[in-house]
Amino acid sequence: MAKVVVFDGKKIGVDKEYHLLDSQRNMKKMSKHYTDMLEGFNKIEESNKDEDGELSMKDYTKERELVAQTAIDTAADLLQLTKEQKDKLLDYSVSDLHDLYSECLYKFLDIELPKTDDEDEDEDDLDEDPKLQDEEQSGN
Repeated sequence: MAKVVVFDGKKIGVDKEYHLLDSQRNMKKMSKHYTDMLEGFNKIEESNKDEDGELSMKDYTKERELVAQTAIDTAADLLQLTKEQKDKLLDYSVSDLHDLYSECLYKFLDIELPKTDDEDEDEDDLDEDPKLQDEEQSGN
């Protein structure tokens, strides 16, 4: 069965709903953008490590910007956007672009993009009081 990713073009000012199919062409586009992003990570990590081997905050920021730019470039490529439409993606939600990119990556290439820190927290966990969890575990 075909895998399809749906994108509402109204979010970027285009009166069109896009249905991205897991076609060979789309798989190649995803593969190219993903490979380019990984190569970008390698360049950042190789050239900018501190003496202790850790990435600096500046390097971490570069990596986050690389992910955002990759998501923009990939969306523009898959949706076949004009330059003006692509420019509108710069004002679009980064987390929404990340979700679109992540869904395409998973459905087209079976690769899971690592979750961002805020996605790791479960909404149910936010409602619970950590003190109550400790008391339940101790049996008191």
